[in-house]
Amino acid sequence: MHQALELHHHAQEKALKRFFSPEHGKHMVKLKPGDIYVSSDDELIATGLGSCIAACIWDPLSRVGG
Repeated sequence: MHQALELHHHAQEKALKRFFSPEHGKHMVKLKPGDIYVSSDDELIATGLGSCIAACIWDPLSRVGG
C-alpha cells in the first residue's frame, strides 16, 4: 500500500471527526494534536491548536495533501 494511503487509512481507523461544512460546501476533517491525516479528496482540514503547531502540505503533482 502506498505510504500516503496507509496514513489515510490509519487516520480513518482513529475515527477522526469528519463532517460536511455547509458554510464551505465541502467535507471537513477536525484534527487533534498528534493526529496525522493525508487525503486526495477535495476537503478541508481544521486543527484545534493551543501552543502546538501544524504543517499542512499539498503536492500539486500527485494531488495529495495533509
